[in-house]
Amino acid sequence: MQAGVPLRPGIGELLQLLQAHGVPCGVATSTHRPLAPRKLEMAGLLGYFKAITTGNDVAHPKPAPDIYLLAAQRMGVPAARCLALEDSPAGVSAALAAGMTVIQVPDLVVPDEGLRARGHRIVASLHHARELLQARLRAG
Repeated sequence: MQAGVPLRPGIGELLQLLQAHGVPCGVATSTHRPLAPRKLEMAGLLGYFKAITTGNDVAHPKPAPDIYLLAAQRMGVPAARCLALEDSPAGVSAALAAGMTVIQVPDLVVPDEGLRARGHRIVASLHHARELLQARLRAG
């Protein structure tokens, strides 16, 4: 927890890895503006992100792909070249519908068989996600 904002274990190390490799990062959150940037700033994470896209920025919320498509556009990266780290089923559906690769790090909702069948990667923690990404970055 940083400044009263709960952080998922491993988030700092994951963002540091991506920053060290020059990977642009963005946020696509259903949390409304201005709360989302304020929470990121309080947690000391705001500087890692090139773009922040919130539920206020799109007409259709997750599971529609709108928020992810706009986030990719704001970062200047084609959606098909983006990787989304998601915790919710609606977020996984949104990112997949946007054409992104998805790694799910479940939080409160355990993925059911229908969600598992969607073909994305599911890991137990952000530490595991970091290991996957580190191997991928090494491979080029």
